[in-house]
Amino acid sequence: MLTHLSIKNFAVVRLLDIELNTGLTVITGETGAGKSIMIDALGLVLGDRADNSIIRDGADRAEISAVFDVAQDTAASTWLEEHEFQSDECIIRRILSTDGRSKAFINDSPATLQQIRALGETLLDIHSQHEHQSLLKKHVHRQLLDDYAGSSDLAQNLAFTYQSWSAAEKRLSHLKQQLEQQRQQHELLGYQLDELTKLDLQEGEVEQLELDQTRLADAEQILTVGQQISSLCSADGVDDTAIDCISLIAQAIRFSDQLKDEDLNLQNCIGLLESAKIQIEEAMSSLQQYLERIEVNPERLQRVEQRLGDAYQLARKHRVQPQELIQTLKLLQEEYSQLDNIDEEIQKLQTQCDNEKKRYTELAESLSDSRKKCAQQLNQQISTNMHLLGMPGSSFVTQLTPLDQAKLSPYGKEEIEFLISTNPGQAPRPLQKVASGGELSRISLAIQVILAIKTDTPTLLFDEVDVGIGGATAEVVGQLLRKIGEQGQVICVTHQPQVAAKAHHHLYVSKNISRESTDSQVAALSYQEKIAEIARMLGGIKLTDQTLAHAEEMIAPVSR
Repeated sequence: MLTHLSIKNFAVVRLLDIELNTGLTVITGETGAGKSIMIDALGLVLGDRADNSIIRDGADRAEISAVFDVAQDTAASTWLEEHEFQSDECIIRRILSTDGRSKAFINDSPATLQQIRALGETLLDIHSQHEHQSLLKKHVHRQLLDDYAGSSDLAQNLAFTYQSWSAAEKRLSHLKQQLEQQRQQHELLGYQLDELTKLDLQEGEVEQLELDQTRLADAEQILTVGQQISSLCSADGVDDTAIDCISLIAQAIRFSDQLKDEDLNLQNCIGLLESAKIQIEEAMSSLQQYLERIEVNPERLQRVEQRLGDAYQLARKHRVQPQELIQTLKLLQEEYSQLDNIDEEIQKLQTQCDNEKKRYTELAESLSDSRKKCAQQLNQQISTNMHLLGMPGSSFVTQLTPLDQAKLSPYGKEEIEFLISTNPGQAPRPLQKVASGGELSRISLAIQVILAIKTDTPTLLFDEVDVGIGGATAEVVGQLLRKIGEQGQVICVTHQPQVAAKAHHHLYVSKNISRESTDSQVAALSYQEKIAEIARMLGGIKLTDQTLAHAEEMIAPVSR
């Protein structure tokens, strides 16, 4: 429940502090005094967008604070606890600066507009005088019926399920459309993998094959040259008359031994000759080992060249170096594995679609049952209220038209439209084809009153919803609003004395004009002041004993 409202430098209000109570509180005042400023300020503090034009002239910022008693408000308390705001009270504050900046606070902790909007929905519901215009839209009919039936959450779950189902269907359709193309790609990858797998190339094998190819191709030449080198270095006992390096060095060593001189230079020379002889012998040993591995084998050469040719050919196909074919095989195996799962993915999506469709059907049927059940009750109650509001003989009909299976929507299995018959025996027709502007206002008021009775929101605001009515009809409106107020808190801006007379509390808005500024003020009226204000609302510049008596007579049936 709203207990206190503080407004600073907002429009024509310089400073305003209002205490509010349970029951029906009406706000009245002269035209232009600013009766709707409280409603506008409450809308702003609960998250409405605004620009700095609403800041009072000469001020650098506007500030609105609203205090709510949430002790009995389970929804608001739960929201505060879930979002880690102190929950034993609820103070919402909004600050607007001339530089365009806006700040919001919940219990003195910074909050976003989205947060105060969400919290505001649990605290307060505003009914505007212009709501009857929206009655011409079918989606509003659906929302009103679901609100009345208490099925708003069910309708929201249905919409979420439909969106999930629709997204899965689109994905499934997309996969099926690409299935043939992906299968062709799958076949190509399988063929490429088969080629690479059959090749079975090992790490470092290409380098070794290239080396083997060189040796095998040049084997005869290598052996011939090797033998020539061997012959030059060592006759090896094959031809005793041949002159070779080792024999010549050995002969030089023998000649050096004949000198019999201990000179250091000579001894160094002999040592070098002996070392040279040893190195040539070691070189010959290494050469011999090398030549022993050289094989003249045309068949093996052919096999090596064939394998290298296969590797080079596949490397050209995949536009990589032969050494990169092993990594290419790994990449293709991963891609093949992913494509290999497409059928499995389609199956999973199909299962998801089936499950989402089943859930949608269940939710839609539950929502349809709720709508059908409550539509009759809504028809009866709105028709009754329309009779009370000066439309005798009229009847209200909520028409539910089943949709084609191919046209299922996120809003359920039926289209909902409000129809009206203004005279007995007349077939119900759509509102825009039958109802006048005044009738739409009364129908809207009838609906708002019924929804207000059923709502769990602790505070209801009605902003001049009684425009266009008067007399006995206005008195009925006052009685209905007072009835709602007896169950909670109702705040109503009104021009109708019949409505104001039914209030538990009466606030009067006045405007003081000076040369320097204009300032609106709000005051709570005493019983006698309330009589005077209702007399003023009844008409006439001068209050007479007769109008005052009439005003008091209007208030008399209502307890003081």
